[in-house]
Order: sequence, then C-alpha cells, then structure tokens
Amino acid sequence: EHADEEEDMLDAIINGRREEVEVLSSMLHRLGMLYYRLGDDEQTVVYLSQCVKAKERAFGQCSGDVAEILVSLGMAYRGMLQYEKASSLLERAHSIRMSTVGPHHPDTKAIEEMLSDF
Repeated sequence: EHADEEEDMLDAIINGRREEVEVLSSMLHRLGMLYYRLGDDEQTVVYLSQCVKAKERAFGQCSGDVAEILVSLGMAYRGMLQYEKASSLLERAHSIRMSTVGPHHPDTKAIEEMLSDF
C-alpha cells in the first residue's frame, strides 16, 4: 500500500511541471548520496531507485542525468556485494554515456574503469 502511494505521488509530480520533477529528483539524489556517505547502502538504493524512476519518466531512459544516478546506484549495490546488479547498472550507464557523450569523454572512461573492477 505504501509503495502504491509513493508511485501515485511520483506520477502526480511527474505529470506536473518539469521544475517540480527536477526538484523532486534532486532531493531524492541528495538523500541517496547522504545515505551513501553514511554507509547505509540499503537506504541509498531506496532513494536513488526512486530518483532513477523520476528522471526516466520525465526525461527518458537515455538521459545523461539517468546515467549519473545509475553509477551511484551501481556503487551502492557493489557495497552490498550484489555484483551482478551493480555491473548491470554500470553497463547501462556506460551505454548511455557512449551514446550521449562518446567513448573519449571522462565520464565514459570513469565508468569503464569501474567496470574493470568486476
């Protein structure tokens, strides 16, 4: 029931104005990164997953913003020793970066470095 309420709230905001989506996704991202810095990977995953959903619905699945969040989310899963999930998220982020900024961009190279650790 709680998850349905969150989805309804997210849909209402996303169907609203773009500025509201940007504020919501920024808040979710900041909360996720706060929990990441505190070492709470589970809470990090909760907030960053919601952030990805908001950004995907508002801006599409292949936006640079989505890639940024996917990297953070992948690192949280890596911290939880869920390497397959982490690798999958990083590969998706890499694909987005390849199509948006190309293979020589520092962000693309950084993700490749992270993937080489698996």
